[in-house]
Amino acid sequence: MALGYPEHLLNGCWDWIPRGKKPEDEEISLRSIIYAPQQTNMDSIFSPPGEQGDDGNVWHAIQRQFRACGYELYTPATYAGDLRDVSWVLFQNIPRDFKPLSVSRRVRTTLKRLSGSRTFYRQCLRAGLSERIAVILYEPPVVEEFAFDKKNHRAFSTIFTWSKDLLENGGKYKDIVFPERDVPVTRSAVPFEERKLLCNFSANKTSSHQYELYSARKIAIKFFERACSDNFDHYGAGWSPDYTSWRGKVDDKLATMARYRFNLCYENASNLRGYLTEKIFDAFHAGCVPIYLGAPDIDGLIPSSTFIDRRNFASDSDLLDFIMSMSEAEWQDSIDAAWDFLQSENYKRYTADGMFELLRDGLRLQPSPAQ
Repeated sequence: MALGYPEHLLNGCWDWIPRGKKPEDEEISLRSIIYAPQQTNMDSIFSPPGEQGDDGNVWHAIQRQFRACGYELYTPATYAGDLRDVSWVLFQNIPRDFKPLSVSRRVRTTLKRLSGSRTFYRQCLRAGLSERIAVILYEPPVVEEFAFDKKNHRAFSTIFTWSKDLLENGGKYKDIVFPERDVPVTRSAVPFEERKLLCNFSANKTSSHQYELYSARKIAIKFFERACSDNFDHYGAGWSPDYTSWRGKVDDKLATMARYRFNLCYENASNLRGYLTEKIFDAFHAGCVPIYLGAPDIDGLIPSSTFIDRRNFASDSDLLDFIMSMSEAEWQDSIDAAWDFLQSENYKRYTADGMFELLRDGLRLQPSPAQ
């Protein structure tokens, strides 16, 4: 292993190293890619150059894949070089420069520009990177509707998205996934009879968008805390004691979820083909059966034997009757199907390896030559 790169990650990338030489023999020059997250708490998601990082960290795993083919990943907060030397800038969601502003925010933005202050996106343009700026559309239109306005897409040469509707346009639109953790080493060992019935993990959010599912979550939470108060708990930020089932936030979501048989797994939005987030995968990893509502094409993305489709029930009452009557053997069948899926080639698409391959191919990256 050289420079902190596991040798198995370097397989297939030797073609850019001079014949007869490997990283042990020669210093590797890595080109720079900046990943610009929207949240400031992600400023340090990558390990420092030369450090291997945490094997269990999804972003560190993606970073090691890029390093193996000659690229180092930074965030704007950790990149200290000249922007003109950057190979690509990847924005997590469309930069806020494109978000419609209120009158007061427009005035503040204008004053900042007059004072010489520039957003990171404007800095990239000034550095001549307009053809090397890509966007990853993570958030659905329920959260950032302006990001799905095609007029705002004209500024970017490459747009990664989960949206099947956009992907059908081809061209600049490239496939992407939400990166998930690797398969757990061991399965959850909490016996069926020791688990409570149902849990929910979500923050308290609102939206006026026609496809939002925040309201459906709240309706379900209120129903289950009335109908089975001793057998239902929900966790997350922003709730109040008005929700009697609320248990606050937790440090270890998966360990907590493993104490329940079922998990309400509602996406932030419905009716969006391809929109599949970490929620259903978290349930799989925790050994908990998800009750899913969200992507209309979920059956084409995930085996139907691994989850309960909320659309199959006319009411929360019907759903409750169903899960209350499910036998341990039937429940275990779903748990086993989810475990088998996590071991399959199809799941690899959603891991760090899969995301790296989608980014590499979408950006048309060529292995970087050694110095």
